Amino acid sequence: MSPRPTASRLAALYSEAYFDSRDPACGYSVYRSDRAAVRDKAERLLPALERHAQRGRLLDLGCAYGFIMEVARERGWEVAGIEPAQAVAVAAAESLGVPVATDLWGAGLAAGSFDAVLVWDVIEHLPDPRLALSELARVLRPGGVLSVVTPDLGSLAARILGRRWEEMRKMPEHIYFFNRMSLTALLRATGFEPLEWGTVGKRMSLEETLGRLVPAAPWLWGAALTVARACGLGRLVAYFDPRWKLVVTARLTRPAAC
Repeated sequence: MSPRPTASRLAALYSEAYFDSRDPACGYSVYRSDRAAVRDKAERLLPALERHAQRGRLLDLGCAYGFIMEVARERGWEVAGIEPAQAVAVAAAESLGVPVATDLWGAGLAAGSFDAVLVWDVIEHLPDPRLALSELARVLRPGGVLSVVTPDLGSLAARILGRRWEEMRKMPEHIYFFNRMSLTALLRATGFEPLEWGTVGKRMSLEETLGRLVPAAPWLWGAALTVARACGLGRLVAYFDPRWKLVVTARLTRPAAC
């Protein structure tokens, strides 16, 4: 995104209201109502991380209300989080009884103190992704594992839809976009080597699925949404993966270059 948003604008954006915006074009309509879907996502993605890392200490960058940390702890991880929205960070810490800081650099994390780090749906929001990954490389132990989820600019949907792509319309939230090549370059520049690639979707109702597709082709998906509602099918829930969210698991192989 150019020009990039100022630090003060970003600080104002990531407040408690971001997680209860009632507006699908900005933040989360009602994040807490998505707890089951977020937990389902964690159950799908954590096994890939665990294929490359023994369960130990795990840091969740951008942990929100801690639903992913809930699942990780149930699977045997010792968890901690970073969440810039102060009220949300407090809620997550109180709910789980784990440390949740509001700033990665201000958290006072010791070098080599984590076995794994999650950066799920976060890196595209960061004003300096390279600096953030370098700091995560510092707090990971040698051989530690990083898991990243981010919109894929190289996906078929992104290439066909262009500006109408759901992820592209989320500005100033989304500052950077990556494809597999550029994300690989960033990871290697900060000391990581990709191990495993994939995609991830979301478990959601038919009404939510169609509603998210409407801006791409209003005449088609708008009609489908109307029919689904009329037939009482809108509340049907299923897992939907449009294959536009990249998932990469990477190992820390050397200290970051910067």
